[in-house]
Amino acid sequence: MSRQAKRRPATLLIGTALIIIALLLIASTVSDLIQGKPHEKQFIAPGSSQSHIADAGRYYLWHHYKTVYEGEQITRPKNAPSSLEITIQDATGAELTFHRNDKESWSIGNHGKKSIGYIEATRSQKVQIDTVGDSSQKVILSFSESDMRNDLWLSLIHI
Repeated sequence: MSRQAKRRPATLLIGTALIIIALLLIASTVSDLIQGKPHEKQFIAPGSSQSHIADAGRYYLWHHYKTVYEGEQITRPKNAPSSLEITIQDATGAELTFHRNDKESWSIGNHGKKSIGYIEATRSQKVQIDTVGDSSQKVILSFSESDMRNDLWLSLIHI
């Protein structure tokens, strides 16, 4: 038997193992998305949260109207309560301009989020997000850069 014929089963076994691992990773990610498991740091409004902006760009405040928060499935109306007051400040306490914009949305399976608004960041910095409003129901929020590639990448690496 030639040396090449002896290597074929080992190569086939390694290739099959790699394909199985890739399929398991993809299945796990899709399963998490469909079940509504978040891949972003979420927080409850009214309340406060801190976030780090890595690069200059447009960063959105998201309303998670359909998600899992601390093991509980949350389903709310798609639009965030209009009474929610939002302030975003940099590390010095200077208020950043918050532009209301509810035109962006993302939904898959049991997870859905819709934008409330955004800030235009000019540099890397820490920000403080404060929300005030009716506390009769949990409003789940997150803050992140808006980029479909970023959303998909976060979903893939959050396994």
